[in-house]
Amino acid sequence: MIERITLTGADNSTSYNFIKKTSKAYPIVEWGILVSKKNFGMPRFPSKAWLLEADEVLPKTLKMSCHLCGKWVRDLCFEGDTEFVNNIPMSMFKRIQLNFHAIVHQANQEKFISALQKFSDIQFIFQLDDVNNSLLKVAQEAGIDVVPLFDTSGGAGILPGAWPTSAGYAGYAGGLSPDNLAQQLPAIIAASENKPLWIDAETHLRSNNDSLFDEKKIIKFIEQALPYCTGSL
Repeated sequence: MIERITLTGADNSTSYNFIKKTSKAYPIVEWGILVSKKNFGMPRFPSKAWLLEADEVLPKTLKMSCHLCGKWVRDLCFEGDTEFVNNIPMSMFKRIQLNFHAIVHQANQEKFISALQKFSDIQFIFQLDDVNNSLLKVAQEAGIDVVPLFDTSGGAGILPGAWPTSAGYAGYAGGLSPDNLAQQLPAIIAASENKPLWIDAETHLRSNNDSLFDEKKIIKFIEQALPYCTGSL
């Protein structure tokens, strides 16, 4: 039932060899790369140099998603501004996630949809945080390839009281960790009503005061999910 395991937060602490080795061992894995105009080189956010080298050394067959944060999301919603494409190697990515982080984004719908339509070969992921959920319907009605990621914690890594019901292919995130995943997955699968889904983890894959994308935690998280996986996409 799980068709993708997204591991979010690869940064300068992450070796390209680890990414390649892990993807080869577990083809179901997707790497979520956080990008923000002001956070390049910070924990969870790789530097521009790291991204450029990754574009050179990582196989294009790897599953990679660009998780857009901060001003670049606001600019996209309000102005239809796609400045971010000039700052990151977009050829790495097959999906773009808009992280709203539970902040209201009153989009200029015409500019917003027009900007999304420029990415004809990209699937968009909208973080559903109970604040910006209406944008999903707007994009879907405009014919955008967009899917929801349920994350009511707004990226804070907090488990919800209950997992939302899915109307189709969707992602589930918020508080998932190597230590609770086996317990949470039956509830997630029940909420999805056995529809295809993916899971996403970020905060609880880190160590050393948030400075390290922890390889041991990553492998443990993947292994906990495998009994529920249908195979790779």
